[in-house]
Amino acid sequence: MAEFFVDRAENAENTRLLHKKNCVDISNDETHRYLGSYATVSAAHNKASGYYNKVENCPKCAS
Repeated sequence: MAEFFVDRAENAENTRLLHKKNCVDISNDETHRYLGSYATVSAAHNKASGYYNKVENCPKCAS
């Protein structure tokens, strides 16, 4: 199981990225919403999609 976070703010493409806890793009917890621990990226993505309309997987950690 891995811990997942999603960006609180949209990026330039109007989406939010889903990240694993150890991602190099997570600079601090204030800019990311903690989603919890999930067995798959797909399960975490489904959870994040319940909060935000446009969610994409981070290409560095959750692809």
